[in-house]
Amino acid sequence: AQRILEPGEIETLASRDVPRIILPDTESLFAARAARLRSLAAHSAIGGYLQLLAALADAQRALRVVRDQAARRGLEAGSVAVMGFSAGGHVAARLATGFDAPVYPARDAIDQLSARPARA
Repeated sequence: AQRILEPGEIETLASRDVPRIILPDTESLFAARAARLRSLAAHSAIGGYLQLLAALADAQRALRVVRDQAARRGLEAGSVAVMGFSAGGHVAARLATGFDAPVYPARDAIDQLSARPARA
């Protein structure tokens, strides 16, 4: 059995369970990095494309943060995978093919990590 933990914690209560990483509030976690793309998209002929780039920026940063925290959590950084359904599947596929696209400027050491998922 597992329980919900505070942001940044990980715990497995039974040896057969898959460890879960509970990330901070996803609504604000990467909002600053994608906010400019979203604001530009509101009044642009290429708004859909800018929204896609904003989602890709969020996905790249999320994967890099998980990879950065993997060692502290007892996980293999090179085994981080992504999956999604419907729109989430589109974002997962875009991350799998656009993992190295420079969609936001690097701000810290985490942004130097690879955003390439092991599996998608």
